[in-house]
Amino acid sequence: MRSRYSEGNTDRMALSAEVMRQARELFSSRGFSSVTMDEVCSAVRISKKTLYAMYPSKEALFDSALSRTLSEIDAESEAIMKQRKLDCFDRVKAILSLVRRSYALLSRPLLEDIRRYAPQAWKKVHECREKELRRLESLVADGVREGLFRPDMNVALGSLLYTELVRAVLSPDFLIKRNYRADEVSAAVFNLFLRAMLTDKGRAAAHARGLV
Repeated sequence: MRSRYSEGNTDRMALSAEVMRQARELFSSRGFSSVTMDEVCSAVRISKKTLYAMYPSKEALFDSALSRTLSEIDAESEAIMKQRKLDCFDRVKAILSLVRRSYALLSRPLLEDIRRYAPQAWKKVHECREKELRRLESLVADGVREGLFRPDMNVALGSLLYTELVRAVLSPDFLIKRNYRADEVSAAVFNLFLRAMLTDKGRAAAHARGLV
């Protein structure tokens, strides 16, 4: 197989990035067990010798791909929390969008394989999700203090229900069976979640922003 990459440093960096991109796409769409190293080689157009020189096993490639995904999710989540120039609505909307996208990256086939074959990796996924949930709770609590969200709501339970609902309705089975696009479903869930939380003050502010 003729590779598109030479031995230069720039090409090695490009090769590494392409291997990671293709591996993440394959693992995300099909899980761990059904993806082979041959398929990764074919997608990147490199030899098995080249791939195994970079990653000695499929497990090593998978661990690297998963760690990269979780690291990116965590970094984006942390950046949202630090964006104090954004108002409460913008930060809540951003973190909810991230929750949706993280579930798309960590698809059901992938998570089922992780739970079955890689308990340590599953622990990392669980910790990442718990961190996202805590950050969502923190933002919702900020909205309560600002008078935008209802003071009588159970912040922890509401945040948990949102994340679980997103996980359920953004599954490929649901989307295919019901013939909805992921962005349609995501927008509907966000709208329901937001409307359920708003006070009169929050509703007026959200309406002025075109959010409800």
